[in-house]
Amino acid sequence: NNTAESITLTKMAEDLGISPSYVFHVIKARGTSFHAMVWDGRIERARQLLLSEQMAGHPIKQIAHMAGFGNAAHFSRMFRQHMDCTPGEFRRAALVRFDT
Repeated sequence: NNTAESITLTKMAEDLGISPSYVFHVIKARGTSFHAMVWDGRIERARQLLLSEQMAGHPIKQIAHMAGFGNAAHFSRMFRQHMDCTPGEFRRAALVRFDT
């Protein structure tokens, strides 16, 4: 589910049918944290949605929500931090590629 609901390590482990400690160790072995993994996944989902021609007419606020962000301002800050541009700039650059 791609809503802004809380994702927890315990819930993820439960959904996968494995222990939370195993999930923790796998994530740690990859040199990241559960928190970072969740944010990276949300940013990647937003990036995919912003690149989608089908989503071109949808407001960025809606895309933020679909990617799991609770509010558009927080989404914009996180997106800029990860992608070095705003969601709007990213979308405009993608649309230019579609038009050429």
